[in-house]
Parts: sequence; structure tokens; C-alpha cells
Amino acid sequence: MTQSFKIDFEKKHLLINDGSNRILIDTGSPATIHTSTELHFAGKNHRVSTNILGNTVEKLKAMAGIEFTTLMGLDILSEYKIIIDYASSEITLYSPDECDPAGTAYPIKSIMGTLVVPIEVANRQLEMILDTGATYSYIKSSITQGLNATETITDFSPLVGGEFRTPIFELESQLGNRLFMCHYGNLPQKIEMMIGLLGVDGVIGYDLLLANKLLINIPNSRLVILNE
Repeated sequence: MTQSFKIDFEKKHLLINDGSNRILIDTGSPATIHTSTELHFAGKNHRVSTNILGNTVEKLKAMAGIEFTTLMGLDILSEYKIIIDYASSEITLYSPDECDPAGTAYPIKSIMGTLVVPIEVANRQLEMILDTGATYSYIKSSITQGLNATETITDFSPLVGGEFRTPIFELESQLGNRLFMCHYGNLPQKIEMMIGLLGVDGVIGYDLLLANKLLINIPNSRLVILNE
């Protein structure tokens, strides 16, 4: 099975349309949240939740400032290999038994319902949650201490019930041999402590996707930078 969707960008969020559903693709979420408990996606029916930790689609839409019917998490996304091609504004889903396109593969760890990948930042090897729903990336405040911020932005997280402010630091980052510039903020202390307990250093999102054509091979625990 192969199925492609055009990416509908809004405020740097990765959205696709499938029938009447407008879907936010979010590998940072372990579960899917929909406007009802039945979701038909890519020719299959799924039983999903309408509420996780008090967060409904309506609440998440208000936080993000965008319209969608579905936040699709790893419970459904893990059934597929996923190619994200920002340059072509396209996302493609493959079945697990199909061959990977040519590229350079890096390991993905699964830790407590998250996907964790190795990213080098400022000559430090970090373990980062791969979050396609993150419009900014985040690292521990101890790493950015003493650095000059380029700006201060407002972001949101359901884990703190809404918005928070953070300085942004532009740092050269590296996945394997691929260099890219990434804009990092600092998470609220509560979330930083939570992910620290997982042995994770931060979250990598939009800038990694923008800089690379990626295959997220969840069934086989690999992240592949595809050849151009």
C-alpha cells in the first residue's frame, strides 16, 4: 500500500486532508485525538479517543490557532513508514513490508511512547524526541545558559494547559553527516523535568523536517535521510 497526501502548511504545522478530515500529523503524541471515537483514515477504520488528559480537539485548536479535526499520534502512525518531503509539500505512507528508498539510516529508540533520535548540538550528542507537531525545537536550559537569544516567542503545550514564553537560540545541529540550523527554545521547567526523567535532552521538530527529506520508518526503528 502506498498513499500520498499534499501537505497543507499552516503556522508551520504539518496538516493533511483525508476525506472530510483535516489531520495534524504529530509523532510527539502517543495517541490520536479526534472529534469522535471513529476515524476512517487511508482506507481503514480506527477506534480513537476524543480526549487525552483533558485535551479535546477543540482545546488543542484554540491553543494552536489552526483548524483541524484530528491530531494523529503514534498509535496510528506506527502502522506505516512515512516519507515527509517539505520541498514537494508531500507526505507518503508505505506499508511496513515495502522496501525503503535509498538513503542514510539512523536508529530510532522508543521510550515511553515517544520516538527518540540522536542529534548533535553545539558539539554535544543529544537524545531528542522526534516531534512532527513541534513548530520549534527545544533543548535543556543548561545547554543554552549564557548564549545570546535571537528572539523571544510564545508557544503552547497541553502539558502546561496553554501558552508559555521562551527565548530562541539558533544553533548548528547535525544528524549523522547532515548539518542544519535549528531554532531551539527552553521548555517550561515542569516539562523539562518530565522528559529529563526519560533520559531525553529535548525535542526536535520543524527545522529537521524542513532541512531534509526524511523517511520515518517506525516499524523498523529507523530514521532515514533520503538521497536527493
